[in-house]
Amino acid sequence: MGGVDNAAYKKLPGGLIFQTGSVTQTGTDYRINFPSAFPTACMWVKARSTYPIEGIQYLGIATTGKTASGVDIRVRNMVNGGTVQPQGSVPVEWFAVGY
Repeated sequence: MGGVDNAAYKKLPGGLIFQTGSVTQTGTDYRINFPSAFPTACMWVKARSTYPIEGIQYLGIATTGKTASGVDIRVRNMVNGGTVQPQGSVPVEWFAVGY
């Protein structure tokens, strides 16, 4: 389970909640726990990398397993020749919306 750095949380009138943060994990697949669980559900999560991609053709980040309390992050690297392999130690920034 991943810790979160630089976390922020904002609740709007009417109940919509925005959360954001960043994390760097050594593994390629890991779970981010939101700073505060959404009371009802997380509707949407977007993740992006700030990893310097020198020598990397493509770095893909996917979010899966979304719940009110967190989301799973999966990072993959496509190297020359099209081989897809796990990529660890990638800094990821994320933004989640829920209620």
